Amino acid sequence: MQDIMTEKEAKTRWCPMIRAGEATKESVISINRLFDGSSPKGSHCIASDCMAWRLAHKDAADGTERGYCGAFGTPRFT
Repeated sequence: MQDIMTEKEAKTRWCPMIRAGEATKESVISINRLFDGSSPKGSHCIASDCMAWRLAHKDAADGTERGYCGAFGTPRFT
């Protein structure tokens, strides 16, 4: 299930759509996770700078906007 979150929270999450290049003398490979399971530098969500980012709602009390990645459907609201 996807989470609805602030942009600040989203920017700490790994984006499965990003491919980071790893260059060697022989080749360049495209990866989205390192061997230890961590994410390469620059592979986090860019939130509202991404065309898939969807605004879910704006909190009337403090003006905080929350959204989600729309690339994989919509979150289930419970």
